[in-house]
Amino acid sequence: MRLLLLNPDFRSLNDYNLDKITSGASPPIGLLSIAAYMREKKYEVDFIDAQFYNDKQIEEEIKKRNFDVALITSSTPNYLHALRLARICKSLGKLVLVGGAHPTAVPHICAEEKDIDVVVYGEGELTLEELLPVLMRNGSLKKIKGIAYREKNKVMINPQRELIKDLDTLPMPAWDLLDLDKYSNSSTSRKYKESIAMITSRGCPFNCIYCNKKIFGFHYRARSAKKVIEEIKYLMSKRKKDIMFVDDIFNLNQKRTEEICRLMKRETPGLAWNCYSRVNVVQRDIFEKMYDAGCYEVSLGLESGSQRILDLVDKGLNVKQMVHAVNVIKKTGMIVKGFFIIGFPYETKEDIEETMNLAVKMNLDYITISFATPFPGTRMYDMAKKTGTFYINEDSQTMKGLYDITYVPEGLTEEYLRKTAAEAYRKFYWNPRRLASYLKRLRNLDEIKKGISGSVSFIKMAMINRNKKISQEIEA
Repeated sequence: MRLLLLNPDFRSLNDYNLDKITSGASPPIGLLSIAAYMREKKYEVDFIDAQFYNDKQIEEEIKKRNFDVALITSSTPNYLHALRLARICKSLGKLVLVGGAHPTAVPHICAEEKDIDVVVYGEGELTLEELLPVLMRNGSLKKIKGIAYREKNKVMINPQRELIKDLDTLPMPAWDLLDLDKYSNSSTSRKYKESIAMITSRGCPFNCIYCNKKIFGFHYRARSAKKVIEEIKYLMSKRKKDIMFVDDIFNLNQKRTEEICRLMKRETPGLAWNCYSRVNVVQRDIFEKMYDAGCYEVSLGLESGSQRILDLVDKGLNVKQMVHAVNVIKKTGMIVKGFFIIGFPYETKEDIEETMNLAVKMNLDYITISFATPFPGTRMYDMAKKTGTFYINEDSQTMKGLYDITYVPEGLTEEYLRKTAAEAYRKFYWNPRRLASYLKRLRNLDEIKKGISGSVSFIKMAMINRNKKISQEIEA
């Protein structure tokens, strides 16, 4: 059996034309893990990334490939793109499977689609290993965990599959399927211009209301330091010497972090890397070892400067901890990036002003301000259905574009959220001290051009989004 893996365009059908993005595409690491695993099971695996094709080109490209089953991954913003790919594959008489965050959150809705044969929800590797032989012999699907499907016009949702306990049993993602240069993102490292994403763990034990834990769950599972280093070495052999670890919390297991750092210093000289962490797992000695092993930047999900909102979203943190963690990391010499979210259910102008004031005043190098998005499968989604204005297609559970505001709290407006975020960005980035710091990091004319280009793209996107009508219809 020949398997074709398809990654839809990451943008919603409602997003404006972003062909000239300034950073690289995100590698579909989940699909690459499945590709490697199914290869081990002796399946022929092919891959197409629809991010690099227009509608006509992607249809032509799919028709060129020789396959029996298509597996399409999907998030909520790109689900409508995934459905387009499903229709193309179904028109060719192929079996169509879908998986990923959106099908896992709403398997009952996805299984109703006529162009989808089976929904694979949760982690996909073990489910596909069991499912594909049954599909080959046209057998019964009743006993296969982790799937949803139609039987006699009725949607059947089978029991959930257990999580994979030992991630070291999985092979390295099939990076050879990608042109890695297309997946390189701009880097703030002083060594290299670009970085590439990598994941070393699954699951998060914390319970923030805006996160969907239905794929990887609450139980933290991590690959061994040895396996992590093997993958780093592979990427470095392909001239990718700057790694962006996109685990939810890279250093959650302190002992593993220390071992990874020790092996990095010994076996991957010249490596530069950055990661995501969490305020209440910041320890000075660990972060000094990370810095010594090549870590130049740490990103923290700070979310809000209002303690009321931090408590509401179950962040499990206080503002004092956040300020302390940022200062500890800064003392090691690393860059610190802070992520903030505004527009939570029940949030007020006073809450948002506290958040923006904190973002501007904290000892951060970079900030990102996002608008709260109540994704299906999260507790915030349930909140958003009860209060405020929620732009969602009830039939497909899809939303407005990736760069649109999806939810507005009661008593606030979309215009207010945008203006407030824009003003905070202005105050933060036009700070003389920060401007001097950025200028020191510019190494050549290419980087200056890149910075200007990125600024122009950001302003263009902000202006176009600001002028969009709130009543813009969601394309079904």
